[in-house]
Amino acid sequence: MKKRLLLFSEEFGPGGGGYGVSAHVLQTLSRHYDVTLMCYTPPDCEAVDRWFDTELTECKWRYEGPTIAERLLVRSIPDTSRFQHVNVMLKRARELSEEFDVAFACCSLEADLGRPAIQYIHYPYMGHSDWRNQVPGSAPWPKLAAAVLRGRTPKWAALSRYSFDRMRRNLTLSNSKWTAGKIRELFDMPSQVLYPPGTGSLSPIPWNQRRNGFVAIGRMEGSKRMDWMIEMMALVRAKVPDVELHICAHQDMARPAEGIAHRVAELARAAGPWVQMHYNLPRGELAGLLAVNRFGLHAKIDEHFGMAPAEMARTGCLPFVHDSGGQVEIVDGDPRLCYSSTEDAVAKIVTLIGDARLQDELRGKVARIAGNFSPESFAAGLLNHVETFLALGPEGHLKEHLR
Repeated sequence: MKKRLLLFSEEFGPGGGGYGVSAHVLQTLSRHYDVTLMCYTPPDCEAVDRWFDTELTECKWRYEGPTIAERLLVRSIPDTSRFQHVNVMLKRARELSEEFDVAFACCSLEADLGRPAIQYIHYPYMGHSDWRNQVPGSAPWPKLAAAVLRGRTPKWAALSRYSFDRMRRNLTLSNSKWTAGKIRELFDMPSQVLYPPGTGSLSPIPWNQRRNGFVAIGRMEGSKRMDWMIEMMALVRAKVPDVELHICAHQDMARPAEGIAHRVAELARAAGPWVQMHYNLPRGELAGLLAVNRFGLHAKIDEHFGMAPAEMARTGCLPFVHDSGGQVEIVDGDPRLCYSSTEDAVAKIVTLIGDARLQDELRGKVARIAGNFSPESFAAGLLNHVETFLALGPEGHLKEHLR
């Protein structure tokens, strides 16, 4: 009989890299365990499969969602950061977790599941707040109510009875060495790196037949700096006239009414046909675009990991990344593929485009490390962590965790 596993995730959908990790977690665990998925809305498995190249429609698992009362409660408290609905569901997860052999959380917030569990952290967002230094959500009700009224505890913490101390007892997995360092810095707790699964496979098109094109993939938001990409690549094009830039974004994340989407579209139109905007590309078309171009470009500063440059590396592209965050691990920290400023990016890109031997050297280096970001590597590491956790049991885990 399969072990019972409770999988907690805030939401599933096509789009960001965090959703992709959740999709692969569900796919992998449901093939080996009796999984109950708890999240705010049931996933559209067909859409997720198309976007992340998963097979959720062929997997078996149960769904546990919020009650009508819980949905009404979430709506009663204005929230722009999803804290309310995540924590209402965390409260339910704690109530049910003892019915399972193991609980696993994969969401945007650090998870208190009421017992030692496994959590995958993309970034320790809650560690940057003063909440953990205020009255905890696990405090006695009279003290907690007074703290909420005085603004010393957020409403979501009171709703879920959240405890940072319980959260710190989890087995924590992180998406990069950089994120692991942030977790240690903010919570003084260990975590083990399990790189996310990048989709794609090595392009069959010979390198000398691929274009001097750059592909950028990501959400249409200011932190992705797609406007900067166009302006920087215009400087490159002044020296390398055949260079192209392809910016790929999911349609739901690129609403023209938003300022950054409008600015990027205007810059692309002004630049001319060498800048191409692609919205809502099916997985096959995105893979085809990566296959015919040589380079990738990622511009977010302090990116926690970077599923987009990982996918670029998996298809044989050479990704240029900002010299910060966890994304530098995708190129093994090679300074020739990491830039710190506009001038630095232009100089390094122009140098690489003009040096075939350097391209061959870096292609070999990126290819060797790209295997760390494969779905197969992720699944194997994930199963190993879950199996080890189950073998140790909660008490055994705590002895290992706290020593």
